[in-house]
Amino acid sequence: KVVKRPNKSFIFSAVEGELFELNDVGNTILDKIDEGLDEEGIAEYLHKETGEDIETIKQDLKEFIEELKQKKILI
Repeated sequence: KVVKRPNKSFIFSAVEGELFELNDVGNTILDKIDEGLDEEGIAEYLHKETGEDIETIKQDLKEFIEELKQKKILI
């Protein structure tokens, strides 16, 4: 479950029974997933927006998505 408020987003992990606050990048990632972008598309978007190294973005994105899957937030 994702709860969005102005300037903040939270996700609830039913597995852990905890609420996690998302930073701006985490929020952007979830928005792009909702828009239908795949990992490659999200990485490219973040690279264009931030100028960060694409390989670093891909690795961080993969780890973030895996964590969301482990917490049963993404399936």
